[in-house]
Amino acid sequence: MKWTGITLVVGTLALMLALASGNKSLITGEAPKGGQSLQSSGTTLVAERILWSWDVRDSLEHARKHIKLDFAFIPFYAGLLVFVCLLLRRKLSPTDAPRCRKLALPAAIAAVIAGIFDVVENVNMLGLIDSFQHSQPLAASQVTIVTVSSLTKFLLLLLCLVTIAALDVCRVASRRRSSTH
Repeated sequence: MKWTGITLVVGTLALMLALASGNKSLITGEAPKGGQSLQSSGTTLVAERILWSWDVRDSLEHARKHIKLDFAFIPFYAGLLVFVCLLLRRKLSPTDAPRCRKLALPAAIAAVIAGIFDVVENVNMLGLIDSFQHSQPLAASQVTIVTVSSLTKFLLLLLCLVTIAALDVCRVASRRRSSTH
């Protein structure tokens, strides 16, 4: 169990650093947040401008590689969040903190669902790049899927992180209650 946690932390941090470093070359005037700009583009016109700005700088293949690296990141961050949720659940007493314990499983499920939305987002971003490179018009539905998937993913991750913080507060409070008895 200890090595699982260490592997997930190290893998998550290493891939997070690689993604942050790789994102720098995707930053343009049209994409001030690099790859995240495409995630939140919202319209075909904005997405097209972002892809055009990458094409002019010969960065479309780099964008494709960046998205593929994100596929590797998904199981690490989702796995880490699930691991932390289940670890905190295990550390919470069923008698002292039964309500808090019940929050752990939905939070873990939220992390997994966020990962699924991340996959959907990435597949559709790759589709946008393919369409652009083959001089095909970008599908508004695909841009919408990218934007909605990204937003949903981030909301689920936020929910998961807030729940983890609440679980840890419950764990500390439960420990204090049991030490005063």
